[in-house]
Amino acid sequence: MQTNGDEGLPQSEIRKSKDARDALLSYITDGVFLYDRELRFIYANEAGARFARRTSSELVGRKVSDLYPGFADSKFLKLFEWVMDAGQPGKAVDKYTFDNGDTVWFETHVYPVPEGILSIATDITDKVKREEERSRIQSQILQSQKLESLGVLAGGVAHDFNNLLMSILGYASLALGDLPPSSPAYESIQQVELAAQRAADLCKQMLAYSGRGHFVVHPVNLSSLVRDMQHLLTLATSKTATLKYNLSSTLPLIEADSGQLRQVLMNLVTNASDAIGDRSGLIGISTGIMECDSSYLADLFIDEVLPAGRYVYLEVSDNGAGMDKETASRIFEPFFSTKFTGRGLGLAAVLGIIRGHNGTVKVYSEPGKGTTMKVLLPLNEEFNVPEDEAAPSKKEWKGTGTILVVDDETTVRAVTRAALQRAGFSVLEAGDGEEALLLLEAHLSEVRLVLLDVTMPRMGGEEAYRRIRQMSRTVPVILSSGYNEQDATGQFNGKGLSGFIQKPYRPSDLIVRIRELLNE
Repeated sequence: MQTNGDEGLPQSEIRKSKDARDALLSYITDGVFLYDRELRFIYANEAGARFARRTSSELVGRKVSDLYPGFADSKFLKLFEWVMDAGQPGKAVDKYTFDNGDTVWFETHVYPVPEGILSIATDITDKVKREEERSRIQSQILQSQKLESLGVLAGGVAHDFNNLLMSILGYASLALGDLPPSSPAYESIQQVELAAQRAADLCKQMLAYSGRGHFVVHPVNLSSLVRDMQHLLTLATSKTATLKYNLSSTLPLIEADSGQLRQVLMNLVTNASDAIGDRSGLIGISTGIMECDSSYLADLFIDEVLPAGRYVYLEVSDNGAGMDKETASRIFEPFFSTKFTGRGLGLAAVLGIIRGHNGTVKVYSEPGKGTTMKVLLPLNEEFNVPEDEAAPSKKEWKGTGTILVVDDETTVRAVTRAALQRAGFSVLEAGDGEEALLLLEAHLSEVRLVLLDVTMPRMGGEEAYRRIRQMSRTVPVILSSGYNEQDATGQFNGKGLSGFIQKPYRPSDLIVRIRELLNE
């Protein structure tokens, strides 16, 4: 029986016509399929057979649903049924996963024909992957731009915010030095100092998470760091919690950013206090050194394989509610909290800081038995100096001579002047670089040291420093900024800068820095 355009043609001509059609379709790179109304394969060209992962003979006469069970869940089945019912062409884009695991994206055009439907399928897998890659890159660029914008914003906030904190923290520290611990105002001022220090830490976290923060490492004694924070930790914990210290007196030094480690300690102790809640409880803080083998270091919250060896540890334990394994496995996720309202990046920040120091965190916890978090930090043998040799003297020290303080913030100059005068120095003040140069020129023989801000109107710190060095190659200059040391001092590398101190700082920290610089 002859049909359609083949009617009246001899069989030889029909065969030639079909051969010509097959030859033509064999050159087409798209898959061409002809189905009857029961979606049984009638024809598939060579490209179509390759797309279908079958030979043409394996396809013809078989239903699509028999060969490809997943076809029922694809957009293509709905399209095929719609084209047959509506008698109009249609198009669909979807992916199909074959038995061997290959996932292929197809763009399929479907047309109604007397036999059933004709579909032309194009493999667009490479195109989809290119689009996904382009989308990924665009997303990365957008995220980078967001972080850059956040960095610019955080930088501006850091400068102004840290100047305010300088005044709060500085005057609070000076007031504590004037008051006996028995004074009714003593604890209130301690709370002011604690709030200012927390605000300063928050500002540093903003810089770190926007990509503007870096570690500034130096030899650190972990036991000394904890001792220095004891009064802050007491104020940060619940009134019902008791702090118990077990600090090694012969702890070797480690190479670390002391400011970041203070943040780790504060976060761990605050977390322990929250676990105790309103009940009476105990928070233990311990430091020490231990030998860690590979099996001990295998069960960690950090994917990196850490080398076996000696590690200095900081351990914070509590006898609070404890956690089950599922909860413990999630505590380092950003914004995860067992409290009704979470605190954001707390323990996630801890893990990030410790990773940055090539260390790790071990967690021990059971419901009803409390929690212990142990921070392990690698020991650097180069800094293995006994504590009594490394720690600066705590004796009260008085300096002599004149210090030039250069800062555009009146409040910063005022609190710095008060601290320096209390330490025995005379003080000259300048609100910008131009004023500083005039004062330095008039008092060059008297000035023992210059404390120089980075960001100022009229003449900033970089230009002022260059002009100061033209006047004197020997007068020490300490740079001061709300930015961290790496960001603030980058343009001063190799130019003889004497030191750096990050705002906000306690008056006592400034005096220690000056004393070290003057070798007194």
